[in-house]
Amino acid sequence: MKIGFKVKLSVEDQIKNFSRTIDLSVLEWWKKQDRDVFDSTARPSKKDLSVKDAMVKLSKFIGSVEGFDSNKSYVWCRGPSFDFPIKKSLYNNAKLSVPYNEFKIRDVRTYI
Repeated sequence: MKIGFKVKLSVEDQIKNFSRTIDLSVLEWWKKQDRDVFDSTARPSKKDLSVKDAMVKLSKFIGSVEGFDSNKSYVWCRGPSFDFPIKKSLYNNAKLSVPYNEFKIRDVRTYI
């Protein structure tokens, strides 16, 4: 079974409504990547979602995973000091609750 989730956030929404900033060195790094990669990742698109819409969509996706229990299930990533604080910040910006138990965050690197 293959499952996944991908969404691209509106940079304009993040800057305008949540005072987020763009690190110019990161933008320059993205510009050095293949054009298709830059376009699909960093270039604004009409498909970009607001922070709130993206986090609602992510919450629905997480809740749809078979067997997921927001209190008991573990959530995994590669390096929990990067992805999860960003997600938490976005959920806070959207005034939404994080849809998982923050004490159940695990680093996949300890497994592999």
